[in-house]
Amino acid sequence: MDGIFSGILSTMDEMMNPAYELRRIGRHEDSETKLFVSTVKSHDLPGYETAVAHPDYNNGKIVIVEEYETKQQAKEGHERWLAKMTSPELPEYLQDVSSSFGEFRDHTVYKRGEKNG
Repeated sequence: MDGIFSGILSTMDEMMNPAYELRRIGRHEDSETKLFVSTVKSHDLPGYETAVAHPDYNNGKIVIVEEYETKQQAKEGHERWLAKMTSPELPEYLQDVSSSFGEFRDHTVYKRGEKNG
């Protein structure tokens, strides 16, 4: 299972942007809990972003949970989100803060354990 989970995520990264490794600030994958936390320099915006995927939110799909202006903020944010998502008490919700291509998004809130469309 470890290899399949890692392989799928690696392939997704490569398909989305072959320079992922150059943009990466931090990455955590846990095949047992299916937790994924990744912080990268954004490929479509100035700055950085942290993405989280966990089966208890958004049907396990990625949610952009925080954006940053500096690399230092991104490093600190990655550690903060990793601590939140590996703590015994998970957050009640994750909010999508993505502003891809500068467009305003609806900033959907994904409640823990709630199935989405």
